[in-house]
Amino acid sequence: MAEYLRTRLLCRTNQFLSREAFERRRLRRFREFAGYVKNHSPYYRRVMEEHRIDPAVCTPEQFPVLTKTELILNFEDILTVRGISTRDVTEFLHKSTTPEELFRDRYVVIHTSGSSGEIALFLYDPKAWARAMAHLSRAKGFTLFSRRRKKIGFIGATQGHFAGVTTASAVKSFPLSPLCATAISLARSR
Repeated sequence: MAEYLRTRLLCRTNQFLSREAFERRRLRRFREFAGYVKNHSPYYRRVMEEHRIDPAVCTPEQFPVLTKTELILNFEDILTVRGISTRDVTEFLHKSTTPEELFRDRYVVIHTSGSSGEIALFLYDPKAWARAMAHLSRAKGFTLFSRRRKKIGFIGATQGHFAGVTTASAVKSFPLSPLCATAISLARSR
């Protein structure tokens, strides 16, 4: 909850910054993140060494584009947490029956549909998920001070941890639940 509120406050204060001040804040936060991933992600440590990127003075444009294929091939090295394997996450996804279920009782897992022939995995720790939900709740019409809650309908794949159903399911829980009325029914194909 604290991370959700902190992110909402940060987004709110960003609205009152000049463009120059906003860009400075954004670059400072990016550089802090670059320093973090250099210290915790073997993949990004290699990228920064190969491209001679210094986190203290870097810009996003210095980093090569990360393709879906590269993400899949380097998943374990991209993660900033050691001890999680692609196999572990894949096994969890085969056993898990609801999008609300957490991997290792901690991580929200989302996967792509694989329509391109490749399934990509994404993990969020509680702080990262709270930040994502804070950004989601900034969508037009979502406000804590609205007299009426938003109504949301979701149509999409529901048998798995797809981004749409996982996000829609997250809306059912606090802190987003006061903002909208949700009725999610997971229809199972036969």
